Amino acid sequence: MPRLTGEGAEPLNALFTRMDGVAEEERSTCLIPDNENTNYERTVWAPFTGPRFLSITVQTGYYCGGPHSNFDTRPMTFDRQMGGLPDWASLWPDSGITAGMEGYGYLPARTRAPALISWFRSAVHADPSSDPAWLAQCEAYYGDDPIDETIVVWLDAESGGVGMDWYSLPYVSKNCGSPQIMPVDEAARLGASDDLIAALRQGHADQNWHSGASE
Repeated sequence: MPRLTGEGAEPLNALFTRMDGVAEEERSTCLIPDNENTNYERTVWAPFTGPRFLSITVQTGYYCGGPHSNFDTRPMTFDRQMGGLPDWASLWPDSGITAGMEGYGYLPARTRAPALISWFRSAVHADPSSDPAWLAQCEAYYGDDPIDETIVVWLDAESGGVGMDWYSLPYVSKNCGSPQIMPVDEAARLGASDDLIAALRQGHADQNWHSGASE
């Protein structure tokens, strides 16, 4: 995880240190001595690195024995000035976005707001990469009668918008994830505050993002 400087850095750096420690424990437990088939890789990148907001995505892929490998993707968004989580209720009223931190863990910003979930599903259907056969396979999430789900959101400077994807999918449905970027104008139409819209526009203009590095 990165280490920050400036206002609000200390509590976030402490959280990142705890998260790195947990990842190292998981890696040590996973990598079985003398077994070349086990593996553990963590990639960390920052899709938004503005002066106020910071978004980090951690993707972990691992095989620790058993029937299959697994992977987990966790987007995280922080308020650097506050040294904690953004005040989503002020940044995007009526979006229903919530987040949390506890111990070494982080619960991503997520929502079940019908308007945001509806936009996300429509974006997946309109995505040229969404093959009809894939959509049929993922009917439970994108069909006419989808199951009740939650989406995770994050800030994306490169696209200048808000990233969205399913918050949690069972292993057998991992391939049904389909990250989409809500354009900043659409976010404004759906109630995002002027402060959030300005930060997204500035982050894109200033190229405030960093690609990942693997462990």
